[in-house]
Amino acid sequence: MTTISEPLLNIHLSMEKTAAREGSGFHVELHPPENVRVARENVRGASFTKAVTTPLPQPKLVVASPTALRLIQDPAPNDNATLSDDAKKALTNLIAGTGPIEGLAHCYAGHQFGHFSGQLGDGAAILLGGTGKWEAQLKGAGLTAFSRTADGRKVLRSTLREFLASEHMHALNIPTTRAGGST
Repeated sequence: MTTISEPLLNIHLSMEKTAAREGSGFHVELHPPENVRVARENVRGASFTKAVTTPLPQPKLVVASPTALRLIQDPAPNDNATLSDDAKKALTNLIAGTGPIEGLAHCYAGHQFGHFSGQLGDGAAILLGGTGKWEAQLKGAGLTAFSRTADGRKVLRSTLREFLASEHMHALNIPTTRAGGST
């Protein structure tokens, strides 16, 4: 059995190594226009904007998936990996947005409630970075420019439902998103 330790949780370094292993680029170096600020307003001339996590007070790790986390660790441990106590603490702080952590929120358009909306976006998700194959993001990490009247958080009940569904689909070999954990 392999123990996943704290270095796994240095997401940027781990994903850079994963990108190198896969022979793909690492696209964390995105630079939104300096005049775009994190606020609830229309974002013009950009497909993303800066977003900063809103830390949770006294976060607790509710669930973690070592097999999902191993996808970004180099070298990847076996499927029987567990999380060390240091890794659990670091993962809790990462997922809870302790830091705060700077990332990006995407802007997009589409139909919502039967009408076209010219600007929708990640109202509760913050992209940390990614490779050609994987993206790491925090869901429910706080306000973004697209939060509208919400607080940028996710309800634990629906977060756990999504976590369990994705783990079950993965176990059935159905391609799906993966979650590293939830606080």
